[in-house]
Amino acid sequence: DETQAIGIIRYPEELKISKTQSTWEPISNPVAIEAGLQLAGLIGALFANVSILPSSIGRITYYTYDQLEIAVVKHVKTTASHLIFDIDLYSKDGMIGIELTEVAMIKTPFSITKNNGGESLGPIHNSDETAKLVKEVLGAIPHEIVRVDTTKTLQNSKDLMKDSQINDLSEYERKRYNQISHERRKAEYLAGLIAAKKLIRAKLQNHYEGVEIQKTEFGKPLFYPPPDDPHLKHLSITHSRGIAIASADSFPLGIDLEKIESRSESFLKNMFSEKEKAWIGENNQRATLLWTAKEAFLKAVGIGLRIHPSQIEILPQQSASTNELTLNIAPNKLTSKIELPKNSIIKIRGKTNGEYAFSVCRIISLEPQDVEKNLNR
Repeated sequence: DETQAIGIIRYPEELKISKTQSTWEPISNPVAIEAGLQLAGLIGALFANVSILPSSIGRITYYTYDQLEIAVVKHVKTTASHLIFDIDLYSKDGMIGIELTEVAMIKTPFSITKNNGGESLGPIHNSDETAKLVKEVLGAIPHEIVRVDTTKTLQNSKDLMKDSQINDLSEYERKRYNQISHERRKAEYLAGLIAAKKLIRAKLQNHYEGVEIQKTEFGKPLFYPPPDDPHLKHLSITHSRGIAIASADSFPLGIDLEKIESRSESFLKNMFSEKEKAWIGENNQRATLLWTAKEAFLKAVGIGLRIHPSQIEILPQQSASTNELTLNIAPNKLTSKIELPKNSIIKIRGKTNGEYAFSVCRIISLEPQDVEKNLNR
């Protein structure tokens, strides 16, 4: 039977960054589309007991660029690897604005189980080994880690605030926090917020008061107002299985942490190129490592879902280690539709520890004469 859900699209009214301030001009309504995709994900969790991620969209039809406030999501089909949805986005007066048909959401390896203590996505990780992994990849790049027990939900957020000695969430931050209905995601969002606040507090000592964590229209986090310290100019946050990490740098950067899992054939087909799959082979560590590298790159350029991961091809050398990845790439050598500054280097570093994969991507501007000698041969 078809399952249908209707949701209200909430726009962050307090966002102090305007579209004209963004490097990346919107081509659609990413907030509304993201709301529709999240509602589809909720259907997967509640009615199919699976966690799902966007894989492909059969067709998108734009009717109007007016602000859209209602999302109607219909589950139309289930396959062995995907749930298929139709998503309609409407204005408040009922006029259809965007129509997405045959939206394929791929099933991830995670299953969702419920018990009296809350929701669980698996055993607690070895936090010391994960912290060591993050440190090895980031090196001297400032970062903070906050851990949250995903088997506890109701008390979780209160404990996080108390243990981290953070009690100064702004009105904007509290409103965003309260808009999240899913308890586990709520706790993870707060953990990321606290990690970012601990990071800026460590760098600015008592001068961080009044700085809040906002997001651009494409979901990239940032400190607002911007701190004077250039090493805090760019912020990235990642969450995975009870770990939240925040890192900041003077250059655009993105970080991503993922649990090493078996990846389905359909996931590999939809997310990686033939050359990438040849490097991955049947190795789950390589698949997860390359996935975190793509995610880190998308976060570094700060454009969210505007580019599908399959449109970005990252090619390690065939001799590259199974559990480590280091690449320095010229923008014109990275297969994607993203334009980056000519005199820049995309630096990607990633590593696995058998349980997690973690990657960082930095986009570093150089003098023209220094570009060539910094590239991988």
